[in-house]
Amino acid sequence: MGKIELQNICFQYAGNSSMTLENINLSVNAGEFVCVLGTSGCGKSTLLSILCGLQRPSSGKFLIDGKEITGPGPERGVVFQHYSLFPWLTAKENIIFGIKQVRKDLPKKEIENIAQAYMAKVGLEGFESNKPAQLSGGQQQRVAIARALAMNAEILLLDEPFGAVDTKNRRTLQKLVCDLHESEKKTFIFVTHDVEESILLADRIVFMIPHQIYQVIDVNLPKPREYEQIRNDSDFVALRKMLIDLFYEKYKDFSYESAEAKL
Repeated sequence: MGKIELQNICFQYAGNSSMTLENINLSVNAGEFVCVLGTSGCGKSTLLSILCGLQRPSSGKFLIDGKEITGPGPERGVVFQHYSLFPWLTAKENIIFGIKQVRKDLPKKEIENIAQAYMAKVGLEGFESNKPAQLSGGQQQRVAIARALAMNAEILLLDEPFGAVDTKNRRTLQKLVCDLHESEKKTFIFVTHDVEESILLADRIVFMIPHQIYQVIDVNLPKPREYEQIRNDSDFVALRKMLIDLFYEKYKDFSYESAEAKL
């Protein structure tokens, strides 16, 4: 469960004269970790919004396990950059709320046990009663990740989820996501503009240029990957150089300001 197929996806925002996405074709296997890499304005967040079901493609098909998808669904959990937690609920209550939306048949005690188990998985035991304002940015993002996983979704969609945290917390959260992917065996699609982050996390990297996918790159480095251990590895260095070169080569004539105005 959790195989994604995008077939000739095109998308155009109302009032725009040009397409934001053109002829997107991509297949993601169940249990795979795919990073969508590209700079601001290339269309990667629009692509994720289609995968979330928040936008419908202008043309083409989006399928999960062979079934065409036209909106949001419980098989997909979403983590955004800015946490999206309910400020009036505690950390644990935020997770419980998510579980109740998709697992209504479970008794109250079992829901609480699941929420507690995922608090532990993301290293937040002892913070159950804290509200978001009492948590750091990294802790809030842990709660958002725990909530998405606790909803038992087959697919996790993450839109630059670590962009608002500092470097140290970013490394910690990257390791957490890697560990959770290995233990949960879910399908992960992770949007980022960070080259090193994409190499650390992904089985494959989807490199986007404005409106389209330019290249899909296999990451053959063994997992689990620890940044401090592999940052000087020759394969890591070579892949990082290749991706940076792609940024310089493929974006040199692209106006970010005009693109960001469209997205």
